[in-house]
This record gives sequence, structure tokens and C-alpha cells, in this order.
Amino acid sequence: MTTYTQTFSPLFRKPFRTALLALGATVVLATSQAQAAGREPSEMRRAVDEPANVLGEWQTGNEHLRPFTCTSDRIYLSGDKTAEMWDINGKQLWQTKLPVPSHFRPRVSDGVMVVAGRKGLATLDAKTGKTLWTYTVGEKEQLSVPLVAAGKVVVGQDSWLKGFDARTGEELWEFEIVVPRQIAYPPIAYDNKWVLMGPGDGNLYAIDIQDGSLVWKNNTGKRRWQYLRQLYVTQDSHGQDILVAGGYKDDVYGIKLENGEPLWRFYGGNFINSHMVADDQTYFWSPTGWIYSLNVRNGNMRWRHLTDDHRASSGYKKWGHFMAELVADDKVVYALDMRDTLHILDRKNGDELKSYELPFNARFFTCTTGDNKTVFVGSTDGEIVKLGVDF
Repeated sequence: MTTYTQTFSPLFRKPFRTALLALGATVVLATSQAQAAGREPSEMRRAVDEPANVLGEWQTGNEHLRPFTCTSDRIYLSGDKTAEMWDINGKQLWQTKLPVPSHFRPRVSDGVMVVAGRKGLATLDAKTGKTLWTYTVGEKEQLSVPLVAAGKVVVGQDSWLKGFDARTGEELWEFEIVVPRQIAYPPIAYDNKWVLMGPGDGNLYAIDIQDGSLVWKNNTGKRRWQYLRQLYVTQDSHGQDILVAGGYKDDVYGIKLENGEPLWRFYGGNFINSHMVADDQTYFWSPTGWIYSLNVRNGNMRWRHLTDDHRASSGYKKWGHFMAELVADDKVVYALDMRDTLHILDRKNGDELKSYELPFNARFFTCTTGDNKTVFVGSTDGEIVKLGVDF
């Protein structure tokens, strides 16, 4: 039986939400959810801010950096001028000039690196940086965040989803969204066979990655989710594959992969941001003032951490808001706020283990190699900054 999890009554949905938040409805929401999680906000461990330990600063060829892609020993990056690969000790391995500025995180798969902006993309050999092929669009057209999988580059161009050969750039297929929409959010691959996307017409699509044919379409969320942002395919604790998606209309969903039917829905209280999945848990920040951890099997809340008590009299030290996606390794969640503070939360219970004040203005993204010792952040001066962490 399909079940839905809601943590807030539908009576409080739009258009009343903004006014209710201003009147302190968030406090009521905070209390009820803290009780549901079994811990009061006052019981959550909070770290005292301390200076960050900067291990290295390395200048790139860019003035404006985009989010990095990190592996255990490599950093792939792009920006307004170049695409680059570095090792984690600060050695630049290659640099390639871009035909158009990048706006998205580089995608790396099967030896190919795709760097994309709204007006074009470049596909590079990930080992050497050699440009394999480029693709640009007209003045009134835009590209979406690309996908690289199964030897294909898949990218949205206005209302069309297009599949290219990753090595040659040959256009292999195209799939049109019937109702004209700007495909903006990234598609995701499932088992290197399907492309999944929620482009904004209220539907979730599964498309064959080999020929672009429709596998299935589901409009269950037509009036609920509109766009589906930040899609992740993962496995729950029982080994069952599941799609986790952040909805444009304030919800996080668990979705069946065989037909697109929702398994559960969690109402986050406002526009969902910084959504991330690690193993059988999903994490996100809500502007209502909480970071949440949910079980991907059923949408039940595991824990949540207070970032902003909206009561003026509370005296709670507010975190900054978030543009950076949350990042996790096997032990902790890294949360970089817009006040240039890096918070480190325990994945098990949401306790804040460390809080580092950065001595520079950061671009709002982080990445980690998974060693539990270092985090990489971009500066507003176009630098890679390596931070030491200790928790």
C-alpha cells in the first residue's frame, strides 16, 4: 500500500504559508517535529565556532568557480574561463580553455568530463583535458544540467531532451516535452538503461537511454511537484532501489522506479534546498530553519538540526542560509552556510561536532574525498582552498 508522510497539515499550505511563518508557525512546527524525532532542540549538541585550518590555497584560471567534482585523489573543476583537473595536494594536471562559460558542476564518467553552461557544453577527455567535441545553442535557447552515462551525454535544450555519443558528439536521439517547458534540472540515469527527469510539466519520465523512446510517464504529482529537482537513485535498507526527488513545491518524495508512483512524501515547510542522498538516508535544508535526515524507505524523519529559531526572543545564534548542497561521507554531513561557516554534523543523530569560520569569502559549495580529514572549498577569488577537519 502506498503511504504518504506529512509533517504539516495541508491547511497550512500555500497561499497561507508565508504569513503563518511570519506569525511564528515555524515554532509550532519545530516543537511537533522535535517531539516526533524523540529529541528536543535543546538536546542537540552544538559546536562552538573555531577558526578553520587552511592546508592549501591554489589559484585556478577562473575568476568565478562552479562546484567541484571530487574523487578520492582528483578535483575536477570549471568556471567562467577554463576546465581543470588537480590532484588533492595542489598540483594542476591539466587546464583547458572553455568555448563558453560553465554554470554547472562538471560531470565525469567513463573517462569523459562534460562541462556545461546555459549556452553550450564541452566534452573533454577526463585524463588529458583534450577537447573531444563542443555544442552551442542559439541566443534564445538554453541548456540544462547534463548527464553522462552509458557512453552518452544527455542534456535538455529548451523543451527537448537530447542524447549524444559521449566520445564523438553525434546526436543519437531527441525526446520532446509536449507542453513547452524549459528543461532546467538535471536528469539522472537508472542502471545505465533509463533516463529519469521531472522537467516542469508535472510529469516524471523514464526514457530509454539508448534510443530516447518513452518507457513510462507518470503524472501523479502533476499538481503537487511541478518540477522534480535533484534526483537520486539509491537503495533502502532492504536493498530495494528507490528514486528520491526534491519537489519544486516544498516536498521531498520517495518514488517507485518501475512506474513513478510516489511511496511517500515529506513536507519540508518551504522551498527545498541543499538536498542530498547518502546510502539509505536523504538530507536537506529547509528555510524554515532545519536540516533534516530522512529514511529513504518510508520518509520517516531520523533527526533534524535547528539552524534558525525564528522567535526574536530566543537568543539562538542563527546560521546563515544555504546555497551549497549538503555533502556527506561515511560519518558526517558537511554544511557550508552563507556566512562562510562550515558546520559538521554527525550522520547518526544530527549533533554538530565542529563549526569552522572560514578566513575568506567562499563560493557556496564543498566537496570531500571521503578521508574524513579534508574538505575542499572554492573562494570568490577563483582559488581552491583545502581545509583540514577534525571531529
